[in-house]
Amino acid sequence: MNDAQPTNYSAALKALMRSQQRHNALLSLAGLGTWEYDVVADQITHWSEHIYTMAGLNASATPPSVETYLNTLHPDDGNELRRLMRRAIERGEPYCAVLRHIHPDGSIRWAEAKGVALQENGQTVALMGSLLDITAQKENAFALARANELLERSSKAVRMGTWEIDVRKNQVYWSPVTRAIHEIPEDYVPVTEKGIQFFPPGAPRDTIIEHYTRLLETGASYDLELPIITYRGQERWVRTISFADMEGGRCVRTYGLFQDITERKRIEQMKSEFLSTVSHELRTPITAISGSLKLINEGVFGAVSQPDIAELLTIAEQNSARLLNLINDLLDIERLTSGRVTFNLTPQWVEPLLEQALRNNQSFAEQHRVSLRVSSEIPPVKVNLDAGRFLQIMDNLLSNAIKFSPSGATVELTAMVENTHEICLCVRDHGMGVPADFVPRLFERFAQADASDRRKIGGTGLGLAIALELVHGMSGTLNYVKPKGDGAAFRLVFPVTSGE
Repeated sequence: MNDAQPTNYSAALKALMRSQQRHNALLSLAGLGTWEYDVVADQITHWSEHIYTMAGLNASATPPSVETYLNTLHPDDGNELRRLMRRAIERGEPYCAVLRHIHPDGSIRWAEAKGVALQENGQTVALMGSLLDITAQKENAFALARANELLERSSKAVRMGTWEIDVRKNQVYWSPVTRAIHEIPEDYVPVTEKGIQFFPPGAPRDTIIEHYTRLLETGASYDLELPIITYRGQERWVRTISFADMEGGRCVRTYGLFQDITERKRIEQMKSEFLSTVSHELRTPITAISGSLKLINEGVFGAVSQPDIAELLTIAEQNSARLLNLINDLLDIERLTSGRVTFNLTPQWVEPLLEQALRNNQSFAEQHRVSLRVSSEIPPVKVNLDAGRFLQIMDNLLSNAIKFSPSGATVELTAMVENTHEICLCVRDHGMGVPADFVPRLFERFAQADASDRRKIGGTGLGLAIALELVHGMSGTLNYVKPKGDGAAFRLVFPVTSGE
């Protein structure tokens, strides 16, 4: 015998063992175990270590019996695997099954089992197969199913469905809630053209066509509230929110949310009608009372001789004026909400309007011992404005700045042209400023900061909401700006129409 043969054999054996170890390690990393079953001897001849872990068995040098392994499975799965193995032995058919291993602590490990038959002379002599650990996939699938179920229940609760259109295939999907909102029968197949027909002819349909066309062309999302006529002829209001997936500048998919807001619209309409009715019923008598008190206090009917009565009449006049302002604000916000405010837009020079706004608020500023100052030269430009509505906006911003300024402070008004085509107006005070947590609610209706020192200043909480709506009606923007130092600043921007 060659002396080198033992050395070569030993090296080959070590290489084979290392190869087997690498193979087993890779199988374990992949969550895969392998096994072999000798049908003739009725015993498992190969059983990889990873299956012990999946089955919850203690590792042993000797593979477990078939029954020992089957007893680790859920009873239903154990019976099913017996049936599949028997079928594989009798007919030579491969099988695939999903199994649940019940561990002693009650936990479950899921596995995908595959098996094939090895035959000799038409008889099955062995089975071999694999077990793939799919516990993580199953748990993720269960979590996703629970999330989908919760989403579906939430969608039903808020009457919000989803929709999706594969633009390339022209395939449309409506979720069950979306179908229910449209009141379509079960066999109804939605298509894009039919979906648009649910919006009434005229402004609603023109609006949805315009925005959906822009969505397809540019990917610009939209959020609209529009009426629809259902399949059964019922009128409903919906909120439709839409998005697009673009590839190479082309839209390939559109999708979004579709919510039934009919009840909300009904409540808003009732509230609007109530406010309008109450405000109109109160306005006439309050106007008469306020005017009468003003005439008395101005001495038109003679001087009031008793100081106590004169003081009470002054307080009554002030409170009636505040109540009249509240009624006017309610009427304004109701008209703005219902779209019944018209704007007489004409090119207006900015400088005389700002000078008028300062004059309108000069007396109020003197009462609070606050100075008004224009801190920059007003550019000679024109803006397309409704002069009356613009002055209403400026009165609100200036009066707020005056109210929240300490005695002896100055309210500053600046104006400058930006980007050659916009004018920016800024009203700044040097008061207590706006609390950071209140800023997101600043332009909401009836919004007021809760601090007691601010509440003493009074107000309806409608002024900024009205101002914002008026600004939008004249194609402008209104924002709060946190200035350096103390105080608050509000920034108005309008497009310039012409200049000198």
